[in-house]
Amino acid sequence: AVQVLWAAAAGFLVAYALQNKGFTYHILPATSFALLACAATALFEARKGLAPALMAVAAAAMLASEPQIYRENRDISSRIEAYRSAGTQSVFIASNRFSHAFPYVVEQKLQWASRLPTQWLVPYVSDHWQKGEAAHDPITAKALDWTMEDLATLKPDIIAIDNTKAQREQMGGFEFLKFWSEDARFAALWQNYSLASSEGDILIYLRKK
Repeated sequence: AVQVLWAAAAGFLVAYALQNKGFTYHILPATSFALLACAATALFEARKGLAPALMAVAAAAMLASEPQIYRENRDISSRIEAYRSAGTQSVFIASNRFSHAFPYVVEQKLQWASRLPTQWLVPYVSDHWQKGEAAHDPITAKALDWTMEDLATLKPDIIAIDNTKAQREQMGGFEFLKFWSEDARFAALWQNYSLASSEGDILIYLRKK
């Protein structure tokens, strides 16, 4: 049983490394099985000597110091709440951070105006922008098309955009509005929105009544 737990922990750790996304919650399965393996080692292997038990306790202490729960980011959701009216039903958040939208959208019973839970293609798009390949790349074109279709069809009441310096620097200067403006549909679509706030480079746009 001890070996099975350690094997499971190792397998999930490899999966985390292969994903290479850096999100803390992706490593939770690995740390959970590692903690179980540490406990089992301390319980069943102690008879083989003090070293295995001490190693298990040390590993458990190290693993337990890591965050074991998903932590949402309230930077954008708190700004949305400041401008959200009673009639707001749907929201679109332009960010490649899942924690900006969830679980906030679910907790507030809002409609999520996108087919994607986050703009996870942004790092790829940004990389191709920097290389000058965006105009001819089919995945970049699909990312833009999906966004325009979602905004036109789902008509979110609020659009929040992460345009912070940290986001731009991380993505090599990428800006959502510049990317969207490359689509012929954008100008007409954007006439339906007005800028409510740009504080802290978090842009809040409200759909015109």
